[in-house]
Amino acid sequence: MFEQTKYRRPGRDNTETIAITSTGRLNLSRAFVQQYDARSFKGAGLYWDEETTQIAIVLRKRRNQGSFPLVLAPNGQTAYIVADQFFRAYHLDPETHAGDYGFQTAPAQQLGIEGEQGEAFVVTIGPIGASR
Repeated sequence: MFEQTKYRRPGRDNTETIAITSTGRLNLSRAFVQQYDARSFKGAGLYWDEETTQIAIVLRKRRNQGSFPLVLAPNGQTAYIVADQFFRAYHLDPETHAGDYGFQTAPAQQLGIEGEQGEAFVVTIGPIGASR
């Protein structure tokens, strides 16, 4: 008799990643949602550093003015941030930068993000054509 094990697709679902979609969403992988309890957040502050080509994401318990909506996907295991306005504001083409990204974490205040508490997730998108 064989042991039944559910197939798990390698990659994104099992790895903490943040993906940029061509439509301007920031998708949070299943592993990210579990590790950082993203289900308990309602919004996100997004910050762009043109010099380092980095996006900093700070999850917020409440969605207030200046927050981008954080939406739990229907499957309840992944989530996404509606960030199309963010990409437009900084003239970033999400289609050009679409893909899965790793990230670094740092306290928001240590990065110079005033008024934010907690951890920031920093994604380096790099110049156009740069490898991830």
